[in-house]
Amino acid sequence: MKRILAFAGALLVLSSGCASLNKQPAMRNAVVQPSVLKPGESATITVKVDDRHKIVKRVVAIAKDYPQMKLPLRDDGQEYDVEAGDGVWTAGIDVDFMAPPGEFELIIAAFRSDGEPIVVNTKDKGDAPLAVSAMVTVQYASQELPPDQVPEPTVEPPAAGDSSRPEASSTP
Repeated sequence: MKRILAFAGALLVLSSGCASLNKQPAMRNAVVQPSVLKPGESATITVKVDDRHKIVKRVVAIAKDYPQMKLPLRDDGQEYDVEAGDGVWTAGIDVDFMAPPGEFELIIAAFRSDGEPIVVNTKDKGDAPLAVSAMVTVQYASQELPPDQVPEPTVEPPAAGDSSRPEASSTP
């Protein structure tokens, strides 16, 4: 009898989902460090995932304006991730030399083992994908110098015998 009740209780929990027990996964503290980058520089993306039922199997950062750019985050102690299994998912990002300047939003989303997004119950939006966002800015170094620092143009006199420049003629 106890087994039947335990099975029925487990079935009820599975069918109602984690939200009914308020133990659904959550993401917080999404950060890109440093958040302002120049082409050729690198940054680290981190997000804290609270997941006591181990539902989250994959976390991906997606550039909102460039959805084809997907960057997997890790929690396995490899590459940029410091400690395996600590709930802090991490990735490194290198800004391409051809990257356009501007402010970009990264959507960091969590996925189940079957590849489907994890859906959680939120106060504001009802059921929604488990995701947070972080901002990153790409800017180019200014090419302009203040007027007092602009060097004077220099003109070198032509070398003796330089035929690349016409010489003034003294004959009319």
